[in-house]
Amino acid sequence: MIDKTAIMNAANKLAAKGQIDKAIAEWEKLAKERKDGNVHNTIGDLYLRKGAEKEATESFTKAAELFRKDGFYPKAIAIYKKILNISPNDVDALIALAKLNADKGLTGNAVEHYYRAAEIYNKEGSTDKAALVVDKMLQLSPGDVSTRSKIAHLYFRIGLREKAANEYAAIALMYLDRDDAEKAKEFFDKAIEYDPGNVAALVGLSKWALKVDMHDQAFDSLDDALAQDPNNTEVLLTYAKLAMESDRMDDARRAIALLIDLDPGSAETKRLVGSFHLKEGRPEEAWGELSDVIDKALDADQWSEANDLLQHFRDLFPVPVKERLLRIFNAQGDEDAIRNTLKELAALHEQEGSDEDALKLYKEAMQRNSADADCQEKIQELETRLGIAQAPLDIFPEDQTGAEEKRVTFPEHNEVHLQGMEKGDGRGDATEDHRIASDPHEMSFHEAAQQNDESTYDVSLPEGSADSSQANDSTADTGETPMASGAMSDEEFIAKKAEADFYAQQGLDDEAVKVYELLFAAFPDNEEIAQKLSSLKSVSPPPSGE
Repeated sequence: MIDKTAIMNAANKLAAKGQIDKAIAEWEKLAKERKDGNVHNTIGDLYLRKGAEKEATESFTKAAELFRKDGFYPKAIAIYKKILNISPNDVDALIALAKLNADKGLTGNAVEHYYRAAEIYNKEGSTDKAALVVDKMLQLSPGDVSTRSKIAHLYFRIGLREKAANEYAAIALMYLDRDDAEKAKEFFDKAIEYDPGNVAALVGLSKWALKVDMHDQAFDSLDDALAQDPNNTEVLLTYAKLAMESDRMDDARRAIALLIDLDPGSAETKRLVGSFHLKEGRPEEAWGELSDVIDKALDADQWSEANDLLQHFRDLFPVPVKERLLRIFNAQGDEDAIRNTLKELAALHEQEGSDEDALKLYKEAMQRNSADADCQEKIQELETRLGIAQAPLDIFPEDQTGAEEKRVTFPEHNEVHLQGMEKGDGRGDATEDHRIASDPHEMSFHEAAQQNDESTYDVSLPEGSADSSQANDSTADTGETPMASGAMSDEEFIAKKAEADFYAQQGLDDEAVKVYELLFAAFPDNEEIAQKLSSLKSVSPPPSGE
C-alpha cells in the first residue's frame, strides 16, 4: 500500500516550487489508489493554476460526482459552481446542479438551472434535448404559474408552438379554478395566438364562457374544437354534457352517437348515455348503462359517486340498489344504516317469496343487535314457515308468574348468538367480531396501516448538512434577513462554519460571505467569524461566470 502522507507531502512541496505537472502526477497516484473527491478537487485546482481549464473541469466533475455519491451535497454543489465559474455554459454541470437542488427541495434553484440548460441546448440546435429539459421543469412545478410561463416561453422559442399553447391553456385553467376569469381569458387568448386551432385552448374557452354565462360562445368554442378534431372523445363528452345541461337534446344525441361509435365501453360514455336516458325518462335503459359504472365506482371505493347514481333507481330496482348501498354502509362503518338496510332487504326477499334469503339477512341483522325484538320475531316466523323451528326451552306458567311476567326463551335466538360468538373470540361480543369479519375493506385497511409505518433515515454530512445548505440557498434566493441571534445551536454553528470555510478555500467568496453573514447574525460576538467576514469583504471578488 502506498504511503499517503509521504505522497501528499511530496506533492505539496512540488506545487510550492511551481512544479505543477510533477505535483499532479503525485496526486494522481492517490487518485488511482482510492476514490476520494478531495483528491480530484486538488488535482483540478492544480490544473487550473497552469491554465488547463479542460483538464481542471474534468477533475472537478469527478470530485463532484464522488461527493454527490457519498452524500456530501454541499461539497458537490460547491464544486459544480466552480465548474460553472470556469465554463458558464457547461450544460452537464447545470443539469447536475439542478438535480442536486431538486433533491434538496430547492425547486426554484433547480428550475433556474434547468432553464439555463434548455436555452443553451436550444442555441446549439439540440431541440430534442431542450424539450426533455423543459419536461423536467414541468415535473418539478406542475402547479406553479411562474414556472409554467417560463416553460411556455421556452417551448415557443424551441419552435414547439402547440406545446407552448397547451402550457398557456393550462395556466388559464389554473386561473379559472381560482375564479380569476380575467386572467384566464388573457392566457386562453395567448394560447390561441400561438396556435389558433389548439383544441385544449378552445375547450378551455368554452369553460370560461360558461363561467361568465355566455352559453352561445361556449358552444361556438366547442364547435371550433370539433372542427379541428372531430374524433376527440374529450371534446365530444364536453359538448354532449353541455348540450344536455342546456336542453339541446338533439345536439347531445348526435355527440353521444359519435361517442358510442368511437369508445362504447368506456365508463364516461356509459355514464353519459345513462344520464341521457334518465333525462329523457327511460330509467330502465339508464340502469342498463349505469349499473356497471356504479359497480366500478364501488370497486374503486368511490362511495359518494356510487351513492349519488344509486339514488335514481331506489324505487325502480330496490333489491340491487340496497345490496349496493349495503356495501357503502359497511365500508363507512354506519351500523344503524347497515342494520336497517339488512332488514329492508330481508323484507323485500320475503315479499318475493325468497324466505331462505330473508332469514339469512334477518339473522345477520340480529347478530349486529341481539336485542332487536322485531328481528327475533321474524326469525321465529320464517323458521316455523320453513319447518326448522324448535320448541321453546323454557315456559313460565301464567299462574306462577302472572300474565304480565310470562316469558318465552327461543332456542333459535341462542343459536344466533352462538353463531356470532363462533365468528368472534369466544367472549360473547358477537356484534363487534361479526362487524370486523364481515368487512374485508376495514380489515385490509387496518392491516395495511400496520404494514406501512413510516421510517426515518438519518444521513450525517461531516462538512455542512443538506438542511443547513438549504437554509443558506433559500436565504440567498429570497433575500430574507439571516436568522436572529441565538437561533442557532452549537452543532449547527460548527456545520455552517465548515461549509463557509470550504467555500472560502475553493475561491467561492460570494458563497462563503453569505454563510459567514448568517453565522455572524447568530453570534455577533464571535471574533473569528467577524475577522473572516471582514477579510473576505475587503477583497474585491473576481467577475462571476454565472
